[in-house]
Amino acid sequence: MGSVNLGLFTNGRGGGGVRAYRDGSQLASSQWKISLGRKARMIKRRLSLSSTVTIAIVTILAGSSSLALAAKPDQAADLAKHLEFAGYTVETTDERLVAKHEERSSLALYKLRNGVLMQAYFISTDKVEADRAACLEMTNRANTRSTAAHSYFDKQGDLVLEAWYQPPYDRKRFAQFLDHFDEARRTLVEEDETTECLN
Repeated sequence: MGSVNLGLFTNGRGGGGVRAYRDGSQLASSQWKISLGRKARMIKRRLSLSSTVTIAIVTILAGSSSLALAAKPDQAADLAKHLEFAGYTVETTDERLVAKHEERSSLALYKLRNGVLMQAYFISTDKVEADRAACLEMTNRANTRSTAAHSYFDKQGDLVLEAWYQPPYDRKRFAQFLDHFDEARRTLVEEDETTECLN
């Protein structure tokens, strides 16, 4: 069984992200915060999920050079159309693509390193402050089980789930990417059933 760096909870980000409850329900738009900046030091690993899906996992670490997430992804129109077909309501701006769903987590997609960084945020409970070790252990268990995404607690104490998609856009590959991302979300919810770190 692999291990996950416990330091992933501090990423030095400059803002928030699209936030969702653990059951996937969406928040009012007035509660959304979208990150416009991140710090990152390295791509942690790259793995092939199938013959058609390659995903790189980005490790966000404190004290690293700044990466600006202030540009919508290339092929944003294709991605938006795909997400709308999958049941999302999509808003595209110059900075990002935001997708909301009634049953799945809301998503924010940015251009990063000639690819697409997809993020979902989950509001945490007071348990993150009261028993941080248990919540970090829950995140580590979820990361060990995930094949396509990783999660960490940001410095505000909320949980971030993210994955990187390698272009070009392909309908079948992106559908598989979304399925793997949603599987990672379900894994987080499952792992959190006993720790109750997420709302």
